[in-house]
Amino acid sequence: MTLGEKVRQARKSRGMTQRRLAAGDLSESFISMLEHDKVRPSLETLRVLAGRLNVPIADLLDADPPPRKKVVLKLELGTSLVRQHSFTEALEAFQEAERASASDPGLEIAFRIQIGLGQALTGLRQFDLAEHHLERGRAIAGALGRPDLVARVASATGFLSLRQRDYPAARDAFSRALSAIRSAVPVDTEFEGRQLANLGRTYSELGLPAQALDCYQGALERLEPLGDMSALGLLHFNLGVAYERQQAFDLAHDHLARAALLFEAQENLHLLGTVKRSLGILLVSRGRLSEGTEALQQSFTLATHLADDAGRAQTLTELARVAMLRGDLQAAREQAAEAIRLAVKLQDPSEAARAEAVVAAVCHREGRLDEAVHRYAFALEQFERLQAAGEIARISRDYAFLALERGEEGHAARLFARAFRAQEAALAAS
Repeated sequence: MTLGEKVRQARKSRGMTQRRLAAGDLSESFISMLEHDKVRPSLETLRVLAGRLNVPIADLLDADPPPRKKVVLKLELGTSLVRQHSFTEALEAFQEAERASASDPGLEIAFRIQIGLGQALTGLRQFDLAEHHLERGRAIAGALGRPDLVARVASATGFLSLRQRDYPAARDAFSRALSAIRSAVPVDTEFEGRQLANLGRTYSELGLPAQALDCYQGALERLEPLGDMSALGLLHFNLGVAYERQQAFDLAHDHLARAALLFEAQENLHLLGTVKRSLGILLVSRGRLSEGTEALQQSFTLATHLADDAGRAQTLTELARVAMLRGDLQAAREQAAEAIRLAVKLQDPSEAARAEAVVAAVCHREGRLDEAVHRYAFALEQFERLQAAGEIARISRDYAFLALERGEEGHAARLFARAFRAQEAALAAS
C-alpha cells in the first residue's frame, strides 16, 4: 500500500474530509495530490498529518522495508525532491541510499546514487563536489555502455552548467542528452521532454526566444499527457518567460499565472517564488508598478523564508530597477549593492553583472559618470564572456548613451554597433 493510500484509508476510517485534514495550514489540493501519490510530504508535514489522524507516523510508512527496497525508495524520493528544488532533503535521501547500499549496490544503483548526489549538490551550489560525483557516474555509464545512462549524465552536467550560468556549455550538454536518449531503444519520452524543456531554458537565457519556444512546445507535447504537475508547472513558467521575451505579454502572463497555480497547489515555495518574481518583472515592464512591486515583494519574502540567497539576489536586482523607475535612487543603490554581495558570495557572475548594470544606471542618474563607466564596462565584459546576447545589447545601448553625454562620440558609435551586432546575432540564431 502506498503512502497516499494509507493516508486516504486513515482519513476515511475516521470520517474526516480532506478539508478537515488540511486544517487551514495545508491546502485541500495538496491533500488530494498526496492521497494520489502526486507529491511527497516532508517529514515534518507527515508528523502533522499523523497527529491529526491520531496514528503513529510509522503506520504511514513501511516499518522495516527490505534493504534493496529501501534503496529504491530513497532514490525515488531523492529524484522527486530534486524536481521540486528541495535540494537539501534530496541530498539526505541520496546519502541514505548510498549508506543502505554500501555492501553491494550493483552498477546501476551506484550510477543512480552518484548522479543524484551530483544533482543535489549542484542545486546547493557545491559545484566541485557535484562534478566529482558526476565524473563517477560518467565512468559507470561508460563501463555499462548504455545510451540512456550516458544521456542522464549529460543532463546532470547541463544542470550543473546552467546553475553556473555557463549557458553555452549547458546548451551543448542538453543537446548531447537529447542525442543519446534518442539513440536508446525504446526512447524514454518523459526524459526526452524534460531535456527539451532544459534546452529551451538554455536558449532563453542565451537570448534566443524563438528556439526556446520550439523546444518548450516539443516538451509540452511529450509531458502534458503524463500529468506531472511539477514538470507542467516548470514548462508553463518557462513558456511565460519565453513569450515575455518575444513581447507576447498576454500569453506570457497566462502561462506564468498557470505556473503559479500549479506550484501553489503543490506547496512548492521555491518555484512559486521564482514565478512570482517573473510575474513582477512582466507587470513592471507593462507599467503596472504597484502590482509588479507586490509580486516582487512576495517573491523576496518567500526567498528570505527559505534562506534562498540566489532568489533574494535576483529579486533585489529587480526591486532596485523598480526603485529607479520611482526615482528612489538611494533604495535602488542599496538593493543592487546587496544583490551584488549575495551574487559574489554565490559565485554567480551573471547576477552580479545584472546588479552592476543597475548601479551603473544609478551612478549615471546621479552624475557620477566615471563610476558609471567602470560599472558598465565590468557588466558588459561579464555578459560577453557568458554570450548573453540580450544583456549585451541592452547594456551596450545604455553605455553608449553615457559615452555620448561625455562627448565620446567615437566610443558611443562603437558601443551602438556592438549592441546592433548582438541583437542581429540573436535574431539570426532564432
